Amino acid sequence: MISSRFRSTVAAIATLLLGLGGALVAPAADAADPKHGGTLRFVMKYEPPTLAAINNTSTPTTSAKIFDGLVTYDIDLKPLPMLATAWKISPNGLEYTFTLREGVTWHDGKPFTSDDVAFSIKRLKAGHPRGRGTFANVEDVRTPTPRRR
Repeated sequence: MISSRFRSTVAAIATLLLGLGGALVAPAADAADPKHGGTLRFVMKYEPPTLAAINNTSTPTTSAKIFDGLVTYDIDLKPLPMLATAWKISPNGLEYTFTLREGVTWHDGKPFTSDDVAFSIKRLKAGHPRGRGTFANVEDVRTPTPRRR
């Protein structure tokens, strides 16, 4: 026998889910015809001091949803190209060489280069809690050409 308290809880959850149904499902036309540009709006509990986590250690930021990395990962954690189109790892596993995607620019139109990658790694290693751990074993970052890191 199902208790009335359990039935009330299930009914409340079902009502909530049905009420949110329209908010959770995007219209099919939007999925088929993406619109470029526009305005992104979302709710935050605080006013972030910056959108770039590289310069902020006091509060969470939204940079993971704004900035691309050199690679991304599939469901099996296999690296896939993002800002890097190719990479190779030295036989001893101590040196990584990335070839950067052509035609990528910053918001101001300046090109994305290997110097930007080097700056980001060094800045994160020096001043960000997660970056210090992530890049702890990085001894040097070289940028032989604008598209190679």
